[in-house]
Amino acid sequence: MWNDNSSTQRVSVPVRIDGISRMRDTTVNLRAVFSPGIRRGLAMDLELTPEQKQLEEAIFRYLRSNMTPNLERELEEHPEGEGPLCKQFLRQLGTDGWMGIGWPKEHGGQGRSPIEQYIFFDLALGYFRIPLPVLSLMTVGPSLMLLGTEDQKKRFLPGILTTDTTFAIAYTEPEAGTDLFSLKATAVRDGDSYIINGQKIFTTAGHLADYFWLAARTDPDPAKRHQGISIFLIDARSPGITIEPMYLMGDYRVNVEFFDNVRIPKENLIGRENRGFEYMLTQLAHERIAMVPHSAPLRHIGDVARWAQNTRRNGAPIADEPWVRNKFAEMTVETEVLKILNYRVAWLMTKGVTPHVESAMIKVFGTEQIHRVFRTCLEIMGPYGQLKKGTGAARIVTRIQRESQNCLQMTFAGGANEVLRDSIAMLGLGLMKSR
Repeated sequence: MWNDNSSTQRVSVPVRIDGISRMRDTTVNLRAVFSPGIRRGLAMDLELTPEQKQLEEAIFRYLRSNMTPNLERELEEHPEGEGPLCKQFLRQLGTDGWMGIGWPKEHGGQGRSPIEQYIFFDLALGYFRIPLPVLSLMTVGPSLMLLGTEDQKKRFLPGILTTDTTFAIAYTEPEAGTDLFSLKATAVRDGDSYIINGQKIFTTAGHLADYFWLAARTDPDPAKRHQGISIFLIDARSPGITIEPMYLMGDYRVNVEFFDNVRIPKENLIGRENRGFEYMLTQLAHERIAMVPHSAPLRHIGDVARWAQNTRRNGAPIADEPWVRNKFAEMTVETEVLKILNYRVAWLMTKGVTPHVESAMIKVFGTEQIHRVFRTCLEIMGPYGQLKKGTGAARIVTRIQRESQNCLQMTFAGGANEVLRDSIAMLGLGLMKSR
């Protein structure tokens, strides 16, 4: 899909010849023009291969044939996937091999590329709105493959693929969100165990998870706040854990967890002690990749476009109004940009690159772009867009209303966008840290 070219490229540039502006071909040294953070893989072929197109069509047919009316209704009522039909379908996805489409064959996957994995996630999560266990599949699983012991891989990887084992990421604390170096949860070694104490907050799917992927401080020395963090796997049913609900806009549930002398075996330490922050950076980079698949805003745009074509205002279809057409064009262009960013990251991963900067770009642009899409859709729909769930309005209206509220928290999940902008500027463009 993506092609590497040399560091030079023939381009057309405007020049003045005899007082007349003309285009002239010239050779540009790309390495001299673009900084290291943005020049990798600059030359791109944006077409899927014939095999990838066939895979995309096969996945679409498979998902569409399994999205029964009953399952769609259940997902409307329980979009986080708590319903029995959704759980059954997720297990079927695992049994049929789709959950591990991008996992290596030695770990039970199909061994396909990150590009093909993104095709599946984009259609399943973005277009059909299936609540895949993304954190388990895209972050915990790959992290275990890289950092886990053989015993940890055998214990957890098969269950992730069958959805029998799910994870929640427990990083954020009341006084440690954007600045994770300030976290205060502790893990103290006691013989063959660790004793966990502390509090976590804003944990997505914490009430549904079987395990927590938890960050805790193992070295209390203030001078080592950057190095004194470790990662642990904690059974969510362990004695001493209390989980309380916390509801955001749109009735979106996150959780608060209290860990009171929770004893876990030392075998549940991930990697090496006091190397946790390094592992967190890699995990977060993978988490941000799947946050906003481009088919999510694209389907909303299509739904509202069809609604606008079939709904009349002032005697004519709403879709015929010039300002509405301009809005649809703007949303479509931005969604195409999001698509290219997502595929670029998938391509970098095929090259063995951990896309820290590029995944931050997707997260910032994608979460803000889908919010603009929701806001614009509600603007186009006018009074219809202000109706809330349960009023008897069309399903499209209630879905837009609910998801427009839910999407606000995405600008904070996986790292606040304001902080990620600094990361993009410093790591991607080589600019100095803002003061």
